[in-house]
Amino acid sequence: MSSDEEDGDSLTSNKSPLSAKLEKLYDELTDLTSRTYRIYKIAKQMRKEDLYSTPFTLKPSAANYFEKEKMSVEEILNIWIPVWKSEDRLGVSGKTIRLPQKEATLLHMPAEEPVNVYDLCKRIVTLFQSGETH
Repeated sequence: MSSDEEDGDSLTSNKSPLSAKLEKLYDELTDLTSRTYRIYKIAKQMRKEDLYSTPFTLKPSAANYFEKEKMSVEEILNIWIPVWKSEDRLGVSGKTIRLPQKEATLLHMPAEEPVNVYDLCKRIVTLFQSGETH
């Protein structure tokens, strides 16, 4: 071995604490960058998909209610909203809805009380089987 090779080996084996910390920071940042890029790619793909109008498999209780195996959020709202409008269930501001007993039971929400539409949307998603991709 030449003296230059020995010096190189001794430098890597006798790292200063600062050098070791910098190497660890580099590894962590590289890993974080890689993970961030994967999240970016997934988000980009999801923007291409129309999850609102794509049919997904319903949970058994919802499938029994709608008498269908698969539906989209759009289809569900196209069934419910006209009925709710005709029964004057929508709040004046459009931010609340008074759910009929049958829908309230299906969604595990209070019946005949004002329900925030954002809470309703969160509950509509629970009508679908989880972990499914089309």
